Amino acid sequence: MARVVQRTLRKNTWDSRIESHLLDGLTEFDSRGYLIGRANWERNLRNPARPEVATLIEQHIEAILNAACEHIDTNRANNTTPRRFLPYFLDLAVNIIVTMGKDFTPEARRIHGPEHPNTLAAMYNLALSLKAQGASAEARVMQEAVLDAHQRILGPEHPDTLIAMSQLASTLREQGALDVARPLQEAVLDAHRRIFGPEHPSTLVSMNNLAITLQKHGALAEAQTLQVDVLDVRYRTLGREHPDTLIAMLNLAVTLYEAGSPEALPLIQTSANGLLKMFGTEHPWTHSALSWWKIIRPVRE
Repeated sequence: MARVVQRTLRKNTWDSRIESHLLDGLTEFDSRGYLIGRANWERNLRNPARPEVATLIEQHIEAILNAACEHIDTNRANNTTPRRFLPYFLDLAVNIIVTMGKDFTPEARRIHGPEHPNTLAAMYNLALSLKAQGASAEARVMQEAVLDAHQRILGPEHPDTLIAMSQLASTLREQGALDVARPLQEAVLDAHRRIFGPEHPSTLVSMNNLAITLQKHGALAEAQTLQVDVLDVRYRTLGREHPDTLIAMLNLAVTLYEAGSPEALPLIQTSANGLLKMFGTEHPWTHSALSWWKIIRPVRE
């Protein structure tokens, strides 16, 4: 965990640059202590210990601090408030150094720059962590930066670009920005259909993602069409008891319920029973299906 100490942050260039950002609860944050603690943690892991990672962290603390500062400066320019997420930005820099290994020298970092694939991969992972912590605004800014870089460097239909686009759309949907999320997901689906074909797993996932957004947007007929197609493919390729088939049933049942269709009840019942049998009562999928079953059953019976 991060350690709070009473000290003045003016010992080096990085500390003086970062000081203006640390205004609410992290003014006394000991960045070096945090990194040394991270190194010790890596060295003492039991399954498995990673002494080589610990050594890299200890050898390149100054470079990690500078890399973290660069990301904070970038996000500050984008009107975010990353200072309370300083440990995440330090971990981002650690992820970059671990990926680059011994090549993470100041010269190599300048060559790689903020748009190197390793940097973008670390930013992508950090955005997921921020989102999981409820910091969706900060995650969105980072995901937009990753998508922009991928589109310029790799092109609009590279797999990494499509993954970044899908993740950004998911964040936008959670924020309620459905009008912005929908065209992104439509673009991903169109690309997957052309590149992989209509029944590829990636195509089916993108169909489901778009259907959920359409459902939340009130476009129930369009959502239902996509979900029926997904379920049909799942039936034919995986069978009726596969988890992916049962989840497809659940998704379609919710849309049918929202549309007032009596066909929702048998679908949700089959889905809930199958997931309960396969995973038990504590699994999140089972819990979701049973919760919807309790909602739908009183209405239909």
